[in-house]
Amino acid sequence: MVTVQSFWIYGLYGLACYLTGAIPTAYWLVKRLTGQDIRQCGSGNVGATNVKRVVGSGPARVVLAIDFLKGLLPLLLARWMFSASTDLAGSLPVAQIGHVVFASLLILGHSRSIFIGFKGGKGAITGLGTLCALVPMVSLVSGLVALSVFRVSRIVSISSIMGAITAACMVWLLKEPLPYAVYTVFASIFVIWLHRSNIERLLKGQESRLS
Repeated sequence: MVTVQSFWIYGLYGLACYLTGAIPTAYWLVKRLTGQDIRQCGSGNVGATNVKRVVGSGPARVVLAIDFLKGLLPLLLARWMFSASTDLAGSLPVAQIGHVVFASLLILGHSRSIFIGFKGGKGAITGLGTLCALVPMVSLVSGLVALSVFRVSRIVSISSIMGAITAACMVWLLKEPLPYAVYTVFASIFVIWLHRSNIERLLKGQESRLS
């Protein structure tokens, strides 16, 4: 049973998840290194791919790691704090729904960051971090598919889209818990929607490849 006290704890943790997701890693790192606004450089995207274009592979790897961890770590902590065995959750379905809400807020924060005018990245890496915490096998298969597609195509957007599609399919094939399955499908759709400009360029044959 969710009490008033646990409701407030859920709410505060949800806010913390949004703010964690909203950390604009790429923006702050490029600003620190070069004084430039990454939104005015390269593709204008606030993500690791654009960081590689603007300042190189090393900083891009840092952004990649932090964006992944900010999706993973808060949910690992949430699964420990809000498990079915704690008074805060009370039952397995309540706990799982709570995890899904937190995961959604992490992706929302990443893509609509309060720190940079509600702009942000496209959610693929932070989303993969959330899946790693909730449905590890799905995230592994999705990540491997995305990596394989990238190694062949050298196009980050199409690898992210294929990874999202794979996750949405695998979560049903592996019969993951319903709240996690529903979250994975909607998160995948959201990530694909955030790539709509990339899809337009792909259809026109104008999407750039990454060396």
